Amino acid sequence: MQFTLGLLVGIFLFRIPAEGSILLMYGFAFLFLLLCVGLGLLISALSDTMQQAMFAAFFCLVLFILLSGLFASTENMPEWAQYLNIVNPLKYIIEVGRNVMLKGSTFNDMRQQFMALALMAAVCLLYLPAVTEYPSDFFGCNSRSPLPFTASGANALNYTGAIHYWLPFRVFFGNKYRNYGDIAYCITAHLIL
Repeated sequence: MQFTLGLLVGIFLFRIPAEGSILLMYGFAFLFLLLCVGLGLLISALSDTMQQAMFAAFFCLVLFILLSGLFASTENMPEWAQYLNIVNPLKYIIEVGRNVMLKGSTFNDMRQQFMALALMAAVCLLYLPAVTEYPSDFFGCNSRSPLPFTASGANALNYTGAIHYWLPFRVFFGNKYRNYGDIAYCITAHLIL
C-alpha cells in the first residue's frame, strides 16, 4: 500500500516519468520487503532484549541509508565503504528504482541487483531457523553432544571454523544461544552431504 502511494505521489504530484515497468518495480519491492522482514526477524531472534534489537536495527538502518547512494554517489566513497556496500540491500533497491523508473531498464538490465537481493533474502531467511530456540530439531542434530554428528563423514569438517563464523554474533548478542558452533556445523554438514 505504501509503495503504491509513493509511486502515485511521485508520478502525479512530482511529475516523475515512469519509463520502465511498474510490475518490475513491484517484483523488486516484494523481494526487498522479504529481505527486510528476514533481516528484522534475524536481529530479533539474536537479541536478548527488545532494547538490544532496537539498537541493532537502528545501527543497521543508519549504515544502510548512509552508504546506499541516496545522498552521495557510491563511486565517490572510500574503497572500504564500497566493499561494505556490497551487502547493503538499500543500495540495490535504489539502483533499481532509478534505473527502471527513469531509464526504462528491463529485468535483464537489473539481473545483478535481483541476484544480490535474492541471495541476501535467502541467507537471512535460511539462517533464521538456526538461531531459534530449538534449532537441533529442525536440522536433525543433537545439540547435547559436543559434536553434532558422532559417526559420519561430517566430522571431517572444520568445527572450529563454524564457531569462529558465529563469534561476532556471540560477542554482540551475548550467550543466549550457546550452540552457534553446533548450529553452523549442522547447516554446513547438511549442505555438503
